[in-house]
Amino acid sequence: MKITQNIRKKAENINPNWYFSVLAVFVFLEYVRPQDSYFGFLAPLKIPAITLILLAAIFFKNDKRYLKEEVGYKLFIAFWFLTSFSVVYAVNTNGPYQASMTLMWMGISFIFPLVIILNDIDKLLKFFNYWIFSQALVAVTTILNGGTGPGGIVSDENDVACALAMAVPYAFYMYFFSGMSARNKFLLLLAGVLFAAAVIISASRGGMLGLGASLMMITLMSKKPVGNSIKITLFILIFGGLILSLFPAAYIEDMANMTNTEDDTADDRLWSWSISWIMFLDNPIWGVGAGNYPWTNHLYAELSPMWYEGRHILAGRVAHSLYFTVLPELGILGVLIYLAILKVIYSRCKTIKKIVNQFPDDKNAVKIKLLTSAFQASLVSFMVSSMFISVLYYPFIYHLLGLVLVTYKLVVEKYSTALSEKSSKKQGNRDSLRNKNGRRHFLSGKAE
Repeated sequence: MKITQNIRKKAENINPNWYFSVLAVFVFLEYVRPQDSYFGFLAPLKIPAITLILLAAIFFKNDKRYLKEEVGYKLFIAFWFLTSFSVVYAVNTNGPYQASMTLMWMGISFIFPLVIILNDIDKLLKFFNYWIFSQALVAVTTILNGGTGPGGIVSDENDVACALAMAVPYAFYMYFFSGMSARNKFLLLLAGVLFAAAVIISASRGGMLGLGASLMMITLMSKKPVGNSIKITLFILIFGGLILSLFPAAYIEDMANMTNTEDDTADDRLWSWSISWIMFLDNPIWGVGAGNYPWTNHLYAELSPMWYEGRHILAGRVAHSLYFTVLPELGILGVLIYLAILKVIYSRCKTIKKIVNQFPDDKNAVKIKLLTSAFQASLVSFMVSSMFISVLYYPFIYHLLGLVLVTYKLVVEKYSTALSEKSSKKQGNRDSLRNKNGRRHFLSGKAE
């Protein structure tokens, strides 16, 4: 019976090689955007659309029962449903439509089919080689462009900085994978440097904070957080001035104004946040509708305490913060669902580490633990960056959700049986010891 189950399980894990190839091409086109930058002649071929359709076909063709078993998928679907439903009451119906379609394609072409395509740990680990490679090319393009990304979801300075700040932990933790060649270690080190350099060159304040958050999490999750924090502080004190001298004076001045509320950019951002809060209080349950902050903020501008006669209205502009976007656009319901998604990412990472920690001699388990640390640092980086960037409907966090959920599923499937056997063996040893002690007490005439 057990042999039959193992054969069936192996058969389920076999899928066509082109599944993985399509996923790798999709990631490359989604982030590197060669059709928008280096190879414009590819744009009419609509290759990204073809990969989306193929990935969706993979999802619809295969078993989908796993969607019912994982709360993370249910929460994503609930968030998508709320976004779609907001078309009923939104002033600008195009906003909910666009957001709904974006989330739908994220689900059926990436988050959901990941479980089907990356159906064993070796494939998962292999995928991250392509992930790092694609992000490194994004960083190179950003540096060459002087701070702007290649296009699409990573065209704006803030958006590309957010994505690359989230990528830094992957380069760091994959560097420590066992069996990694010296050449690959060098390439990972180079990728990490490129990520950080691209974020700095972007001059994105949110991106810089996200980069700082990534480095902070890497330090805090290290074996010697206090000692490493001291080392980093000393490095900044010794070499910080030298590094800063390499940047233009205008850049240094802009970064120095990051916390200056009198700065025009900061003042506009605070004003947009105050409008967002008033908009939320007026529409607290399900908000004004997805993508509708830019089209309704003029209605609340004069209610803001920062309003003064003659001030330029921010109509058509985003809130410059994920949190001050979800509050007015999707209300309390949207906030609760979104926070639940973040909690699932955190809790699944915690559970993954708890499981793989039981297998310190398993090379793949150790790699998964390192990868999970990258997930955690990337999550915190996103949460910090997004305080100053409107990325509610961007794929960064939802891609992370999909990757965490598929990793969790693989870890549970691979190691839960072994954990059960370990537990049963320990229980058996306890029972055996208890029986032996009981027999000794009986023979000696002593009661237990």
